[in-house]
Amino acid sequence: MSDAQPLVLLANAVADGFPDGRVLDYVHAPFAAADKPGSFNPQWYRPLEALTLPSSMRFVAGFIHESISINDHRILLDMIERFARREVDVAAACGLARRPDPAQAWDAMDKAVTLITADHA
Repeated sequence: MSDAQPLVLLANAVADGFPDGRVLDYVHAPFAAADKPGSFNPQWYRPLEALTLPSSMRFVAGFIHESISINDHRILLDMIERFARREVDVAAACGLARRPDPAQAWDAMDKAVTLITADHA
């Protein structure tokens, strides 16, 4: 993808079209792709300004990636939250099972814990 626009369009459409009487707790958006970490270009995340999810719905940003440092993860988290204008949950983009080495999955989980327990504001 050239930017986050498709993710925003899909998230907004899912939230808007979700059946009445049902609860949509969260929407997960992958910001990395398998062996490729998320973009470090702030303009890539600018479309998140158009995200219109209800404040009660969690937005889960899938950007945790084994190939980048915790400091790089903080940079990505800050960009995502700044453009989305909300605090987001963090996750791996493609889940943990795609990693060939279990140590990579543990690394991703450790990075997620570090991010959510650190003050990144």
